[in-house]
Amino acid sequence: MRTPPTFMRTCVFLVPIFLIVGCGSNSVNPSNILHGKAPETVDVSGTDKGTSTASATPTNVPAASVTQPQPSDVPATTTNAPATSVTQPQPSDVPATAGNVIQIDPSMSQSQIQSKIDESQTGDTIAFAAGTYNLASNGSNPNGAALNLGAGRTYTGPSSESLAHFVGTGGYPLMYFAGTTITIKYFLFDNGLLFLENGVTSATVDNNTFENIDCGVNASQTSAIFVAGGLNNSDISYNTFQNIGQTCNSQYQDSQGAGGVTLYAFHNLTITHNVFNTVYEGIDVPDSGGGGYDGAGGHFNYNTFTGIHRIAIELLGTSTNPSGLEVAFNNYSNALNPWAYTFGLSLTDGQNMIVHDNVLNGNNNQPGYVPYAVEIAGHNSSAYNNTLEGYWGWGFAIGASAVDGISIHDNTICGPAMSAASASGSNPVPGNANGFISWETNAGTGTFTGNMTSSALTCSR
Repeated sequence: MRTPPTFMRTCVFLVPIFLIVGCGSNSVNPSNILHGKAPETVDVSGTDKGTSTASATPTNVPAASVTQPQPSDVPATTTNAPATSVTQPQPSDVPATAGNVIQIDPSMSQSQIQSKIDESQTGDTIAFAAGTYNLASNGSNPNGAALNLGAGRTYTGPSSESLAHFVGTGGYPLMYFAGTTITIKYFLFDNGLLFLENGVTSATVDNNTFENIDCGVNASQTSAIFVAGGLNNSDISYNTFQNIGQTCNSQYQDSQGAGGVTLYAFHNLTITHNVFNTVYEGIDVPDSGGGGYDGAGGHFNYNTFTGIHRIAIELLGTSTNPSGLEVAFNNYSNALNPWAYTFGLSLTDGQNMIVHDNVLNGNNNQPGYVPYAVEIAGHNSSAYNNTLEGYWGWGFAIGASAVDGISIHDNTICGPAMSAASASGSNPVPGNANGFISWETNAGTGTFTGNMTSSALTCSR
């Protein structure tokens, strides 16, 4: 097993009036950025060509006041229904439609539970009854995971308010999985994470809650869902991430961290309809260009971010990877202790990326301190129909990585600082202090049309 590198990210600091932090893929250094292993070589079908292990607070606050299109209005990328509307069979009556049902209850010891999993077969359902499961680290399992899961199975708790509650002591996975085909749903992960190995394919992780994971230097110990490389043909939806990174959420530093979802590459991945509340960082893709993954088929949509200390969605990659990523219909509000590393979205690489219909509200940001609502770069990237409002220093920042053909159009930008620059034009001023848009480099080309700006703190509806 490899020792995980650290959490720290290398960034470029520019100082006009605001402190600006631009993070681009050209600064990627696996020894200190990935805070996980460099992904092994896998093809986009998920065939693992290498074997290794990985290494990267207020109470609930209201979401932004902008009316966001709901799944009934705009088709979502996934068809999973939210947990509140799904009638899930209880462990006592789960039908054995694809195999046997293996019943698990809190009276069983951890070794008995592992034995039940080991004895199960492909197609079985491992049904955990409601109650508390105190799960210790197990040195016999990969990465010291409490439970090592088998492939081709469904692992489920009850969908009622009485949950299957896994309780750990921090710093290790409560569940570990490597392989093809798995469903994990209706669990409460408390002070422990879900670890998916590099090359996992056809994973469905839906309707779970992850909470009480503190920050540290290794993402493999501090991310609620940690993927040790790439993820293929998978779905992470309708989950709740809360109270993650407690210690770091009050600190203005970047040497430690914690997150909701951390992964390094993907092919056909949806991360949708999740809620992130009081979390250091929401979705983190530190290096999407490695391991043979093409980065195609990505949809990070309909997620809600409240109380984020650092960045809601952060992605670094190459000039071509990811390809065609969609980031849409996400809602961001009420940053937690906002500071110079508090961005809404930082999407700095790839090609043909589309960022649309997101709402980013910075009304509780400290005026003159928080930089970008959206940092965007990549070849032929476009951002449209987004609403950016409040105390952001800039609405959009065009990333320092090589960009061409970028299009920023038909957005609504409102805020005391963000109306200071022209809303349209072929080349806004690089390093422009305050304004609708700013270049982090002189090398980019793009078009900026149809954008509406206002000095009002909130955009009119």
